[in-house]
Amino acid sequence: MKHEKQAKSFIRKMIRKVKIDPYVSIRVDCAIDGETLYHGTKEAELLDTIFGVDCSEVFFVDLTTSRELGGIAIVLDYDRLPDEIVSDYIDNDYTNRLIQHAEKGLK
Repeated sequence: MKHEKQAKSFIRKMIRKVKIDPYVSIRVDCAIDGETLYHGTKEAELLDTIFGVDCSEVFFVDLTTSRELGGIAIVLDYDRLPDEIVSDYIDNDYTNRLIQHAEKGLK
């Protein structure tokens, strides 16, 4: 991937923002078949999972209620810019704050 370092930095910022709350976990699903690929909070494993497939869906889950707080769909193409890898997202306050936080470092 042409902009892999910057794209990982973009996702890493979101992960670190989520990890501030110990009661939130991150679930990575394969966008094609919906299979859960990873569920947890370890940054390196999350990045490896997300960047190990072309398309994934990342959900932020409240551990106390099992409710999804938000989510993003990530599509990795060879020349896609870091701020373009999020191809879709759940439009709510939680997800919007994460995306805005990650975009701050790109500008």
